[in-house]
Amino acid sequence: MVANPELGYRYQHQGFQAPETRRLMLVDRQGKRGASYNIHERTGIISDCSYLPDEKKFCDVISTENMGGGSSIFTKQELDDYQELTYFTKKEIHHVYKRFKSLAPNPEAVTKATKLSRDELYALPEIKVNPFKDRIVRVFSSSGDDSMTFEDFLDMMSVFCDHAPLAIKIEYAFRIYDFDEDDSLGREDLRKLIDRLTGEMKLGESDMEQLIQAVIEESDLDNDDGLSFAEFEHKMTKNPEFVTSFRIRM
Repeated sequence: MVANPELGYRYQHQGFQAPETRRLMLVDRQGKRGASYNIHERTGIISDCSYLPDEKKFCDVISTENMGGGSSIFTKQELDDYQELTYFTKKEIHHVYKRFKSLAPNPEAVTKATKLSRDELYALPEIKVNPFKDRIVRVFSSSGDDSMTFEDFLDMMSVFCDHAPLAIKIEYAFRIYDFDEDDSLGREDLRKLIDRLTGEMKLGESDMEQLIQAVIEESDLDNDDGLSFAEFEHKMTKNPEFVTSFRIRM
C-alpha cells in the first residue's frame, strides 16, 4: 500500500481477515498507531473501522487504495446512505458506478458530480433498445434536462433492479407512460404507449381507437375517460408479465 504524505500517514498491513479482505492500520510519521480498518481488495469498501477520538473524521472520509490500483470514490457515510435509499448492496452500488463511468467519453475523468447526456445514456444496452428510453431518461433526470448525475443513474438502476418492490415499479411506470405529465393516462397517452409497444407493427386508426376504448372501458373506474394512478396500479398488479419486463439486469 502507498503512503499518504499529505496526512502524514502510512499504511501498515496487518494480515488478511477474510477472503479478499485485509486489515490495515494507519501509522503516523512518529510511528504512532492510529485508526485500523478492513478493506475489500476488489471493491475498496471499508468496514469495521476503529479509531482514536480525534481520528473519527479521517476514518470516515479516507480514500482507500486497493491492489487493483483503483480507489473508492465513496465515503463510508455515502455508501451507508446509498444503501439505505436504494435496493442495492454496497458491492452493487460500486458496480453501478462502474457502469455509469463506462458510458462517459472519458471514464477516468468521471466523478459523482459528472453529468451524462441523453445520448451517452442511450449507450446503455438495456436503455438503447427500450421504446420508452426518452421518457425513462426524462423521468430520472433530476435537473429536467435529460442528463443524469450518478445519483440519478443510481435511482434509475435501483427502480429497475430485481429487488425493487412492485409498488415502486408501478409508480415509475406510470410517470414514464404519462407523456404529457398531467398525472393521468389520457387517450393520447394510451395512443403513444400502444404505438411504441407495437413498434413496426403499426395499428390502423380503427384498430387503435378500438384498443384504446377497450382499455378505458376495462380500467377507467371513475368514468373520466382516462386512467388515474390508482386505476393504473389496480391494472398492473394483475399483470404477471409487468415485473419481468420492467427491469435492468445487473
